[in-house]
Amino acid sequence: MHITHYELTAIIYPDHMLARATNYESLSLGRRGQRPKRAPLLEKGRGSSWVLFRGGSVREKIEIVASVFALTGGSLTKDQPLAVHRTIVAVDVEGFGDQRRTNAHQVVVRDGLYRVMRDAFDRAGISWDDCDREDRGDGVLVLVPAPVPKSLLVESLPSAMVAGLCGHNGVHPDPEQIRLRMALHAGEVCYDEHGVTGASVNLTFRLLEAIPLRQALAGSPGVLAVIASSWFFEEVVRHTCVAAGYRRVEVVVKETTTAGWICLQHHIAVVSPPRRPTRPSRGRHRPR
Repeated sequence: MHITHYELTAIIYPDHMLARATNYESLSLGRRGQRPKRAPLLEKGRGSSWVLFRGGSVREKIEIVASVFALTGGSLTKDQPLAVHRTIVAVDVEGFGDQRRTNAHQVVVRDGLYRVMRDAFDRAGISWDDCDREDRGDGVLVLVPAPVPKSLLVESLPSAMVAGLCGHNGVHPDPEQIRLRMALHAGEVCYDEHGVTGASVNLTFRLLEAIPLRQALAGSPGVLAVIASSWFFEEVVRHTCVAAGYRRVEVVVKETTTAGWICLQHHIAVVSPPRRPTRPSRGRHRPR
């Protein structure tokens, strides 16, 4: 469970916890012998992923949280957000700051990047709206919900990205064209009021900055170079039909020394995502 502020303006619950405590309106406040007060809730997020408070004192909010925790077997920890698992995707536009790009060109590139990514994620069977995102100026950080099969990120997403990038580049002049580096990893992340952080996020961006990845894209006629972390390769990539396209490289960036696995995408055929079990739609649960 994650508390965004000690003042408790919002609460984020893991799904396994929500299954045991979804009737928030039934929670009452006050000590034994006192008249119960209705929990001051504003609204419950789609998919019961979060709750916002309408008002009430800090004490009242803490009592609400304590009541929910009692139902779920949890405990209250001040200012200690708990990590949650996410698949992490980071992309960066090659040469975004090239002097040939004017401000107007950069606006077109950013607009094209977001359109390509939204379409590619949806085509690959990954709901863009269910992912949390952070803009990075010349790139994007995307956090994919844990239940989404990670194999989609290597079997379907890269080729869908290539298709979208080729479509964009085919109708735009050179300063507005896009070539991307993309890094794949997965791990625990912590949300706060500013965004997200965690060692797994740091590693993803170290991979994205790796010299072998930059060199691979620079020497490629294609529009996308992908690097997977060692963990992601061992646990996901090597069990897929595209594993043979990856090669191991050494990554040394700042304080990080690790291994990565690079794949260059020269094709645009999209691998159809496998059919997934039907389940209720989950809304976005951005904890901000």
